[in-house]
Amino acid sequence: MDFEIASNGTDSAWTFKDGGIARVADDFFILNEYLDTQVSDRLLEWCKTYGRFALSREDIKEFDEIADESARDSKMIEKVRPFLQPVLSFFVAFCHALQEGENELTATDAYWLGLVDEVMGRQTLSAFRLMIEHEPDPPSQAEQREIQSGTGEVL
Repeated sequence: MDFEIASNGTDSAWTFKDGGIARVADDFFILNEYLDTQVSDRLLEWCKTYGRFALSREDIKEFDEIADESARDSKMIEKVRPFLQPVLSFFVAFCHALQEGENELTATDAYWLGLVDEVMGRQTLSAFRLMIEHEPDPPSQAEQREIQSGTGEVL
């Protein structure tokens, strides 16, 4: 509140009633979101899932030698949390900024940022759903004849 008063107190049109308190509330929620991400389950999952990408080869060898999965996860969190915590905080702040006003973010931009899983009409962008739902093409007629004659191999 002191910051808002110091920043806007000289402006005679500024009051807490006319938008000032909303700004203080917004600041509170952004700060609260930042503090929540510091201890969130999402951060812990990021550490366990993506932590290996932040490790050196020597660190990976060291982690591979730990047999107990729980101990390995705890050590991974301890090791990569200082690196991933700012990334998650930036990501959360970025998402908040995208929710304010109009943004020139295209569907393809959102795909590359990991905000959406697929973009309709863009077959060049791989979608996880397409990999899961993939069914191999049926064998061609020539392949079917080879299979039936016993010379072909069924994969």
